[in-house]
Amino acid sequence: MPHRRHEQGDSGRPRLPAQTTSNLLYSKANTDMVSYEDLLIAQYLEELRKAKGEMKKSRDVPTSPYVQKLPHSDYGYITKRRPASATSSSRPPSGHSHKPKIDAKFIADPTLWDPATPRSSVHRKGRPESAPVRQRSGRSRPLSGTSSISWLYGRRGYSAMRPVSALTGRRIKSQYKKQPTTIRVTAFKNGSRENFIRVAAPTVKIFLEMCTDKLGLPFAARRIFLEDGVEVTDPRDIPLDGEVFVSTGENYKDPYKNIKRNMIISQGAKWTLSGVLIPEDGHIRTRTSKMSKRMKALTEKRRIRIIVYRNGMSTEPVEVVADLNKLDDFLVSCTGKLDLRSHAKVVYDWEGNEITHLTQTPVLDDCLQPGGTAILGPVWVSVGESFSATATLHYIRSIKQVLTDRLKDAERYKTEINYAMQGQKETISITAILSMSEEELYTTFELAEKEISQLKVTLSSLKSKIAAIEEVKIKEETEGANYRMSHIQEFSFDHKLVGRKGLRLKVFENGFYGEGQQFFFNIADALKGTGSDKSGRKRQLQRLLDDLSTNRVFSNPVNPKLTPVARRIFDKYGNEINDILKLEYDQEIWVSFGEPFVTPFLYCLQATFDRAKGYDLGDVNGISREANLESLEHFKSHRDFEAHASYPSEAYEKMRDPVMIQHIKDDLIPTSELSQASHYIQAKKDKSIVLYPEAVITQKVKKDKSLWPMEAQVWVISKRGYIYNKGMPNLCLAVSDTRVEFNISEKEGTSSGFVINMQKATSGNIYQQWKFNPDATISNQAHPDLVVTYTGHKMGDEEAYVPIEGVSSGVRVYLVLMDKLTSKKEASFQRFALKQERFDNLGQWKFNEASNQEWNKQAYSWPAREDGSLNEDYDWPMEGYIIPNAPPLHKSSGKNNLSGMTPLRLMCLKNGEQDLRKAIPVVGPNLTNFLDHCTSLLDMPFAARRLFDQHGNEHFSLTRLKRDDIVYVSCGEAWSDPKLTKAEQQRRFLLSQLSQDVAKIRQYCALRNPENYVLEVEGNLVSGNPIIVNQQWRSGMDDQDDDDKFDTKSRSSKASKAHSKASNARSSKAGSDAASNVTDNELRTSLDFGAQSAHEIAHERSEQRLNQLKWPWERLVNVDNGNLDDDPEANKYTDREMYERYKPAPTPKVSRDTLQRFVFEDGYIACQSNRNLVLGVQEQEGRISQVTLVKRRPDDIHQRFIMRENGEIRSKHGQRTVLTVSLPANEPFSEDEEGRTLTYSGCAVTIQQRKTNMYGKSHQRWHYDAETGHIHAFKTNRYDKEITAANKADVCTYSIAQETEIDQPGYVAEVPMATPTDRQHIKEIRVCTSCARAMRGRYKLQKIRENTEFSCAMGEAKKLKLQQIGSFRVLNGKVDLSEHEAELTLENWEDTLTKLREETSVRTIAKEISVAKTPITMKIMAYKNGEGRLHQGKLICGSSIEGILGQCTYKLGMANAAQKIFTEDGTMVLEIDDLKDWAINNYTSLMADQLQKIMAGSDGQERKMEEENEDETQQPPQRTIENKQPEPIQEEEEEDEIKTITLRTKIQSGINYTYTKLSDHNYELGQDKHFMFEVRACNDAHIALMEEDSDEKDKKMYEVVIGTNNNAKSAIRNKKEGVNRVEYDGRILDGGSFKKFLITWEEGEISLYKELNEEWQTVMSWKDPSPFNINYIGVSTSILASGVWRVEYSENKTRQQERGEGEGQDSPSGGALYTETAEGDQQESDKVNRERQKLLNQVTVPSEDVILRYPIEVWVSSGKEFIPPEKVESKMESQVKKRAFRSTVSLELDIEKHILRNMRARRMEDRSPGKYRSTRSSQQPVVIEGHWQDVTVEEQMKHDTVHKLETHLAEVKNNQKEKKKPLVNISGRLYRQPNTKRVLVYPNGESVERATYVWGDTIEQVLDSAKLRLGMWQPAKYLYNMEGRLIVDFDEINRDELLCVSGGKPFVRPLSSLDGVEIKANWARARKEYGPQGTDFVVEAQPNPKVYVDPYGPPELAMPLEGDNKNSAPVQSK
Repeated sequence: MPHRRHEQGDSGRPRLPAQTTSNLLYSKANTDMVSYEDLLIAQYLEELRKAKGEMKKSRDVPTSPYVQKLPHSDYGYITKRRPASATSSSRPPSGHSHKPKIDAKFIADPTLWDPATPRSSVHRKGRPESAPVRQRSGRSRPLSGTSSISWLYGRRGYSAMRPVSALTGRRIKSQYKKQPTTIRVTAFKNGSRENFIRVAAPTVKIFLEMCTDKLGLPFAARRIFLEDGVEVTDPRDIPLDGEVFVSTGENYKDPYKNIKRNMIISQGAKWTLSGVLIPEDGHIRTRTSKMSKRMKALTEKRRIRIIVYRNGMSTEPVEVVADLNKLDDFLVSCTGKLDLRSHAKVVYDWEGNEITHLTQTPVLDDCLQPGGTAILGPVWVSVGESFSATATLHYIRSIKQVLTDRLKDAERYKTEINYAMQGQKETISITAILSMSEEELYTTFELAEKEISQLKVTLSSLKSKIAAIEEVKIKEETEGANYRMSHIQEFSFDHKLVGRKGLRLKVFENGFYGEGQQFFFNIADALKGTGSDKSGRKRQLQRLLDDLSTNRVFSNPVNPKLTPVARRIFDKYGNEINDILKLEYDQEIWVSFGEPFVTPFLYCLQATFDRAKGYDLGDVNGISREANLESLEHFKSHRDFEAHASYPSEAYEKMRDPVMIQHIKDDLIPTSELSQASHYIQAKKDKSIVLYPEAVITQKVKKDKSLWPMEAQVWVISKRGYIYNKGMPNLCLAVSDTRVEFNISEKEGTSSGFVINMQKATSGNIYQQWKFNPDATISNQAHPDLVVTYTGHKMGDEEAYVPIEGVSSGVRVYLVLMDKLTSKKEASFQRFALKQERFDNLGQWKFNEASNQEWNKQAYSWPAREDGSLNEDYDWPMEGYIIPNAPPLHKSSGKNNLSGMTPLRLMCLKNGEQDLRKAIPVVGPNLTNFLDHCTSLLDMPFAARRLFDQHGNEHFSLTRLKRDDIVYVSCGEAWSDPKLTKAEQQRRFLLSQLSQDVAKIRQYCALRNPENYVLEVEGNLVSGNPIIVNQQWRSGMDDQDDDDKFDTKSRSSKASKAHSKASNARSSKAGSDAASNVTDNELRTSLDFGAQSAHEIAHERSEQRLNQLKWPWERLVNVDNGNLDDDPEANKYTDREMYERYKPAPTPKVSRDTLQRFVFEDGYIACQSNRNLVLGVQEQEGRISQVTLVKRRPDDIHQRFIMRENGEIRSKHGQRTVLTVSLPANEPFSEDEEGRTLTYSGCAVTIQQRKTNMYGKSHQRWHYDAETGHIHAFKTNRYDKEITAANKADVCTYSIAQETEIDQPGYVAEVPMATPTDRQHIKEIRVCTSCARAMRGRYKLQKIRENTEFSCAMGEAKKLKLQQIGSFRVLNGKVDLSEHEAELTLENWEDTLTKLREETSVRTIAKEISVAKTPITMKIMAYKNGEGRLHQGKLICGSSIEGILGQCTYKLGMANAAQKIFTEDGTMVLEIDDLKDWAINNYTSLMADQLQKIMAGSDGQERKMEEENEDETQQPPQRTIENKQPEPIQEEEEEDEIKTITLRTKIQSGINYTYTKLSDHNYELGQDKHFMFEVRACNDAHIALMEEDSDEKDKKMYEVVIGTNNNAKSAIRNKKEGVNRVEYDGRILDGGSFKKFLITWEEGEISLYKELNEEWQTVMSWKDPSPFNINYIGVSTSILASGVWRVEYSENKTRQQERGEGEGQDSPSGGALYTETAEGDQQESDKVNRERQKLLNQVTVPSEDVILRYPIEVWVSSGKEFIPPEKVESKMESQVKKRAFRSTVSLELDIEKHILRNMRARRMEDRSPGKYRSTRSSQQPVVIEGHWQDVTVEEQMKHDTVHKLETHLAEVKNNQKEKKKPLVNISGRLYRQPNTKRVLVYPNGESVERATYVWGDTIEQVLDSAKLRLGMWQPAKYLYNMEGRLIVDFDEINRDELLCVSGGKPFVRPLSSLDGVEIKANWARARKEYGPQGTDFVVEAQPNPKVYVDPYGPPELAMPLEGDNKNSAPVQSK
């Protein structure tokens, strides 16, 4: 409402408003009081007057529709009530008193009115306050004269009443001086200065109303107080721009009261010892609130602030304060503040969602809040139009830019704080950081991290908002104005105001797609005159075709008259359009001129990903397929997703609304349902995002952002047959188990096949491996007879799509696997091509072998050759687009077509035949008939199966062969190149056969002993996941297998290379062509480069190559650096450590331990962590059913199991079906695709028929551990596991069980046997399952009866005279695969195979294989060596020494590994054949002895034994060099006769050295011709063989020198220091240990031998042409050498020589002395053998099998020598005797001790006082006898007896104590201190500064080292100490001593050379300074009167003569 200021007089006092006429008429000026009646009447008349004026105004001026009252608001633009400020009481006449005026607001509360308070004053002029300042006709008041809130409370018009001065006739003051009174103050709540407002109001009442609203008072404002507490009621008393306090009726409250009180308390408080003393009036009183709960709740209501934008704008926001519960009020405020043209109706949030309640308003993030009260929003307000995403995107992007800048600043700030924390102040650019303390730095660093984290979260949310709005923006841009005006009702196209909408079409010519032409068609005109029937639709279509023809859309520019006529129109999918009403606006159509539709697009296979939404509906789960409304562009790589074999359990959304549940069941699921068992991919970061992959056929497009992923149409083909999608390489094409029926064409009728979908790539899954056929078809390895077929459906063509029964409603089927189509037209649906368009493989199509030129035109590629093998010319793995409906790969001609029916003649040869002259013509109409003829004509051993041409290409038909072509026929084996030699062909064939046998053994060894396998849920605890077996989880191996599924690239690469090499070596050319050199793991690695640029890929590969060239330790140093890229989020942070510390914890995965724990209750096998999930079968089909995890259902019998005591887990559905582990797939060479040996890990668990045999069913044996929850697999005995593995690995069970008959599965084979009468006899034999497979097709086989025990007959084929047809190729009956022999057998044959691969001779290979012996299983009774037969032996069976030793180590419990096996007589067994021969010989020997005893009788036998004993004593022992060591027992017997001489020879100075004669030490040589000794020396050990007892040089002697020239050479000389007659090069002595030597002389030949491995080895030998006798021996060590000698000799040598047993037999030639004796012994031995053989021939000797039936006693040692059991037993008997002897003495001692104790006890017990007796002694006349304390005579004698027994027992124990050798030989070299010393040496005569360190253990070594280190030009010869003394002995040298090294000159002090240099320097300085005359000086020496000495003569001449001074030191001459 317009109002004016109060008029101001000259004095400046405010004037009161003048009274109007109506107030004067009804006022009572003569009374002091006003009655209520008068007041009511006055107000009533006032209301009538107002009503009358308003009625008149409304009648004259109609109200504008824009100022009408809003329908949802309490306010209006027109206020009918006249404000109180418009009326004012007029000035009363002078001299009259005035009654106070009562305002209406005081009527409600009379206590507020004080009659004594004057409420009016005298006015000089009466004028309405609403009078305008200036009045202009026809114009409204200027904007400056109106209040900002006048539209809310007042009128726009001005008062029409005349001023009071008009009635009185007074002069009116100028209008510009009359200003209305305005209250303009700062208002506070009463008692507070916190909340305030700036208010401007014309009157008090309006002022109070505004304060009530703006200050948020709980009640109406009623009273106004100034700052001093004075209440004011008149606006003139309120100062302008002052401060007032407004209350709701209560009295004034001082806002500073609390502050003043606190100041008084603080000033008056005093500190005392007991605390703070507060004044008496300073106690704080607690007051309770008097406000009710309802009022308190009303006062606590707060309003919120919301940021509001106009829809379509991202600038000029407004802030609106609103109540969350009042949306209408909020819309009203938005309408006013945004200045909308119409009322606001809709509110949108960021993403365009409509807000129906203000509680849905989004809240700004913390980093966007300005501080203080939280602000909501922003929101966009619309008047009804749709949400505009363009402005919102601009707003979000601007905020994103701001936050990005803030993030950069914050990260830079954080980085500099980090520098400050690390002390790097020079890098800090922000000066404020330098002044922070350490605590402030840490606090600021945490705040910076928190701010960065908030900014990143906000930026991430902004990115998601941008992605969500992008689609809305695209829609807005596409629809244009229609999008904004969608709220406006649109007329239908047939409305009378609009009419039918026309068509705008984009027209293309048939077969072309480019820039189409726009064509407009008036559909309303086309419908005129046509009906709605079929003929009418034809006429409408014809009009459209006519318009297309006449409008020159396809006009001919050359000849316009020849314009084509349009006949047909098609859509983009090729569907013909017959009804124009089905055409859409801007639809693309293709016009045909009569020809059929030619597609302009190239269709290809594409992987699509739609959103899969899972709903948990309570009783059942449902999955629906939904379109991707959200953008997936923020997922950059396939690494952001994880593939699952079923729908993830955590992604199900729990539905609780019954209405929604019913809607999903009735509407959503029936139309878009997906199967739970399908494969899905799940986002790793957002688990709620689950995508369903599907392989579709769609239009081929270029790589752009319209596809997700960008390479969804690119497929990668590996050599193993996997077809991966490059955009999502963890998915591949696979065949599902869903079989469907459909109609591909009317001619073919109904066809059935398996649906092809996309599955998670798994290793070794044959359902995911494909084979590419030569006819451009694709088949699967699981179904090789079926091919991939395209159903003809295209993605997006929903009208033409025909639903297929058998699949879920949400699944679309584009590819199926079915039989080949017979129709030629439909055959194109089964042909495919690969189009390669990558830059680096553009020319790969040239390698295809297609004869159809259409393939070359289209640049198509095909992986297979004509023979079916892979084309190695391509770059593998192949990459490109898979194109359906490909043209035929080979173009057929009429001539070739007839070749399949017209007989064709070919020249046939056997496979590998080299002689072309042996070719036989064979004629046949087709391949089958042709091969049948070849079998008989070529005399093939088996049926002909394969056909090859001259180049090795296999042909599957005769169509491509020409007449009289040379072909090769095989029985199934690979092609053998005839160009190779016959030998090479045979070599390859033999190696291939052997490789396959070794592969079978390897697979058996890998599967024979499965341990620690338990049940496990694959993947996660989700219904539908399969059940497998896996290794039991242990601590430390959690989830490492998960990541390790395609683990380590290096191991996989190495294994694949090894597998490739083995495949190339074991297979032929055809097989090698199909082999794979690249694993799928490497393929996935190469696919990871797909998202990188070429530059980045080059860097990656170069780094890989560089890493391979590094050393292992270099690679280990940086092994963790590669992990930085595993977490891409970490690369965004500069401080990785801080990121790792504060990064959010990853989503916990289910541990493998949880997946392996089950509980068995009520017949259910349930998961321990979720007992609602149990083991069951989803669909019971066939004899084998997959066991999966299902939800528990009480009515499902397939979920119930019975656990039997025998380990079976039977299904309650069928008692003959049990839980079974499916054995691993039997792949070539028993390895998986990564080159690793097959195991049971990951094998599925199925329900199969129960096996009844005892062995061969270990995969059906389980054990449930109720305590741990594990269900262990393969819980059975060893035989059962091995027989099961043998049946799986195709290994004969005879190699495991040998002749033992066991209950196993097998067959009875009827084998024809030849008889002497040439008649065939059928013999039934029992064979195992593996051998039966090899016999299949040759003999009649029948399954053996159950529970029949037998041994496979093929193991004894030779014994049974059967043809060897076993499971092996060449190793039948030649292997032993028993428990301890299997690994050894495998190792042996692998080594043999490796060696034979290097062999080139076929005969050698065949011989090595054929001579392999049949393993002989020996039974032994094993004892420990040294224990004899004191302990029970262990029965052990084995076929090799290594295996027997391994078993002995385990069964005998030996501490160390067994190494040696000895028989009873001490023979060491090295081979199993030796043990067999010994057993047979021993048996025959014992048998011969028994026969001799029987025939000769006991007496004669005793006589014979005595004679033999005499002969043995007379026979001299045959002691040779090889058997020189006697037995240990003999050593003990002869120990007293052998003595040892130990000599020590010292270093001898000078050249002449002397010998130490052995004769001086009681050593006599006698008649011996040899000398044996041991010596320990570093070098120069000399032995003299002398004729006389003298070592002079002129005496005859032979000198044997060992280790001369620093132990580098040995020699034999003919005299002392003579010429070397023979030399030996090599180090032979050892200064740290004794070396044993033997010197022999016989007929002048001197020989030296050394002991090596207990055998004599010849060192050197020389024969003297003129020998002499050797009678004496001497030993010595030469200069600079010392040694220790040990010589053994016998004291009884003379007697032994007389008996012929001298030591001379130890020499190698000593046997010649006993030639006659040896010959006699040999004759006697032969005679005895002949007699024994004669006896054995008289009886029947048992066969070897009978002899070897009983175990052989052997003794096993860990390396020690054999100890005979008799010796052990005798030793034990001796110990028993000694123990009995000790026991006797000990028992006697115990008895005597017991008697002695009893005697003492009786004496003590009697306590006899004794008797007094007199004596003759004067000193002791009376003595006491028999006192109890005195020892009796008997007791003393007994005590002496005990003492003697104790002494005797100690002597017995001491004598019986065995001497034990020390465990450690302290005298050994290990415990001897090294003699090496380090010294400091320098050259003689030079400075000490040149000294350097050298090491050595002899003087020679020190001199040699010094020469090298000092670089001396002549050899070092002498060592001097610093005193100049020559060092001769090495012991004189101290460690780290400074020594002087001389080359032969005498010692020169180191300073003398320095003095010479100094003299020369002084001489040069003098001549330089004083000239040449400076050195011309004369020295006069004082002569010596006694001796004349030349002072300048030589030093030698200056020395006194030797005779002159005898006490002087000797002079050393040079």
